[in-house]
Amino acid sequence: ALASNYIFFKSGYTAIPDMPLTLGLTLSLLGFAWMLDVATRPAWVPFLAYGGLAVAALAKGLIAAPLLLLALGLRVWSGRKGWGQGSGFDRNETIAILLALLGAGWWYVWILLKAPELFLAQFLGDQVTDKAELGLGVLAEGLAFNASSLAQGFFPFLLVALFGRWSMPRPSRPRLPVLFLIFWGLLVVFLFAFSSFLTERYIVPAMPAVAALIGLLAGRVAPENLYRRLRRVVLALGLLAIPVAALSVAILLSSGALLSGLSFALLALGILTLIWRLRQVGVLLVALVAFQALFPLAIYPGYRVVAMPEVWQVANKEIEASSLQPSQIIVAGTGKDNDARRLLVQLGLQRGPIHEYGFANGPDPAELAEDIRNRAPPASMIVTLSGVLAAEFEQGGSVVDRHLGSLSKTSFSELMQAIRARDFDQLREQGGKPVFLIHPP
Repeated sequence: ALASNYIFFKSGYTAIPDMPLTLGLTLSLLGFAWMLDVATRPAWVPFLAYGGLAVAALAKGLIAAPLLLLALGLRVWSGRKGWGQGSGFDRNETIAILLALLGAGWWYVWILLKAPELFLAQFLGDQVTDKAELGLGVLAEGLAFNASSLAQGFFPFLLVALFGRWSMPRPSRPRLPVLFLIFWGLLVVFLFAFSSFLTERYIVPAMPAVAALIGLLAGRVAPENLYRRLRRVVLALGLLAIPVAALSVAILLSSGALLSGLSFALLALGILTLIWRLRQVGVLLVALVAFQALFPLAIYPGYRVVAMPEVWQVANKEIEASSLQPSQIIVAGTGKDNDARRLLVQLGLQRGPIHEYGFANGPDPAELAEDIRNRAPPASMIVTLSGVLAAEFEQGGSVVDRHLGSLSKTSFSELMQAIRARDFDQLREQGGKPVFLIHPP
């Protein structure tokens, strides 16, 4: 299940601390799940549990704390129910706790002593106060996004669950390790629902636990029943991939990319043939992994024609032509503008660190514009996605260039109309995301 998860795979080659974090949390999950079981545990298990927490804390700080609280809370609750081993700590666990505190704590103590402002800005500001946002609307949007991202990653196996009914004996009481994995997955989805910066990678720490639950569930299904379901899923995904790939081919051909369209059609046909052959010979899990490679491949060529370049690529091209240095550029947003933050990160990766940028504490664009005008030294270019902010600068005498990037909205009928007309410029003009390059007087 994890090998076929495209989101997990994509996060693995991205230069972010989320994968070391996930490694530490997964080791800790394994250790605590073992400790929650009533069976006698080896002496090294507490070191695995708390050592994993130390790795996670060193990788990304605070996210290790909810896992520890969940494990200890479930342990106390199960002890009162008479299901677990109670909440006491033996000698090995005490040593493991001390080693974990020493292994992870020295870094935070050193930073707190050397640069307390930086500690507060990174440990609390970047992870909590700058990204946390309260409200029922925020919570509902975050829960929907995180749950759908988690389901998207395990989509083939959700189909396996839908093709037929599970016939398994119900346990007399809940298995504590299983409850632990379930609660951890739910907790990650819930906690990051309050983030003002929603992204798929935030739910990656829950994916190993969900994959383990899928494995446990599949292990309780009769092999012939599971095999039959997998065959149905491979067939359904194959039928679904055909129109997706056909749409990409149609977009490529209508855009004039004849060679690319034909090459992609042959490649998609070859992968589908391979998957169909794997289904015939019974290598079904490999076929599911192949599907996770096929669907991004089927979508991307058409997406590249219709929705590319992205706004940061447009802005980067213009900045490159201007020969400006990163210190002369400001990426400005109003309030907690997630798109502006992404624009800042992407431009920073291409151009080098953009040291000065403006984000107002409130949503008032006039306040932000005034703040940027009063900066010293003054900026030679302000990049923003906000049309209101661009209008503020234009009224003050600045020259504003408007460019269009990736599609932010469109409909299937508009897309089909653009394919028939062999013209995607109008589609981008109607639904493209604008980026404004402001040149102060």
